Amino acid sequence: MTPQHPDLTQCLQNQDLGFLRIVAELWGLDIKIPDAHTAIPQIVLHLVDPETFSENMELLPNRAREALEELAVNDGVIPWSRFIRRFGEVREMGPGRRD
Repeated sequence: MTPQHPDLTQCLQNQDLGFLRIVAELWGLDIKIPDAHTAIPQIVLHLVDPETFSENMELLPNRAREALEELAVNDGVIPWSRFIRRFGEVREMGPGRRD
């Protein structure tokens, strides 16, 4: 049996409202976000829009774009060890530093 990986909506469900606001802003989404429950569907629709995605991909630094392209050609799944060998560690930030 192939393991299931969370989709975009599932990944965003565990994020706080501050994180969702940052994602919306970075992707050029101008919405009022009263709470995470109503924000997630709006953000997901915007993120998966092909035109919006293409525009934002062009703005990314080369290494970030390469990482996303690598994920795309591998159906969104790359062993973590291979990903960090090729693209480096992903730095996590807590809400205080992130905000």
